[in-house]
Amino acid sequence: MNYLGYISTEGGPLIISDSSVINNWDGIDGEDYEQLCEVFDSDLTLEGFNVKFKNYLPIAWELEGAGIVKIYRNNDDILLIKVWSSEKDSDLDKEDIINIPVEEEINIGNLILNTEFLFVFWATESLYNVKFDNQKEYGIPNGDFAMDDSIFFLKTSKKKYSCLYDKINKKGIYARRLRLIPK
Repeated sequence: MNYLGYISTEGGPLIISDSSVINNWDGIDGEDYEQLCEVFDSDLTLEGFNVKFKNYLPIAWELEGAGIVKIYRNNDDILLIKVWSSEKDSDLDKEDIINIPVEEEINIGNLILNTEFLFVFWATESLYNVKFDNQKEYGIPNGDFAMDDSIFFLKTSKKKYSCLYDKINKKGIYARRLRLIPK
């Protein structure tokens, strides 16, 4: 898989959506983030779900705290990975986490894209005033954000994805992975 970039967060879930979320999602500046957290708070075992938001259903994915989520792509498959490691205990290269076979995964929902751009962003962010270069294949959009590198976009030709979540705990590395597989 090819590494594209990353998202930074200070805790709380990510949202995976198409670009129609721009100028619609208000994060902590309105009620969107609060309503999202109410769902996660009502079921502490929930790893993710389709968010009922306006006329579309983005995916919310729980990250278990702050950190970096790396974004990879292989053709139309997209992989998001958040990794924790104990440097003294780990002899597994962080990049090898991509290749560890899935043991058990949970389908947290199906993502349907109405545009050709997929957005991954920290749910607290407001997406008002977001600007992005739709001539690029992927990157970080411009806008007024609470935190640098908290939003990422990528172009895709696929319109439907299954969103499959799994956990890894091997050789001093703990990771959460979300695979977006075209349907």
